[in-house]
Amino acid sequence: MNTKQYTLASIQAQTEQLKVEARKSGKQLKQHFHEVFAPPATTSDVERWVNHAESAYALYDGLATGYKLLKNLFGGRRRRSRSRAD
Repeated sequence: MNTKQYTLASIQAQTEQLKVEARKSGKQLKQHFHEVFAPPATTSDVERWVNHAESAYALYDGLATGYKLLKNLFGGRRRRSRSRAD
């Protein structure tokens, strides 16, 4: 059995501590996200254009692949039923 008694003050202190940790963790996740997905540093306009083109192609490729998967999983290959002339 649990013999530890909780008081309102201890619960509030624990809640505040958890909120502080959650905020800190959220800031770290945002920073990490920006580091991982930041575009590479470019030194010329051509490199910047190439990076934009690669990003656009990756976006198109992802959307096209997703569309094809969803089409095959949920709406693919429906055949018309033949009406029989009996």
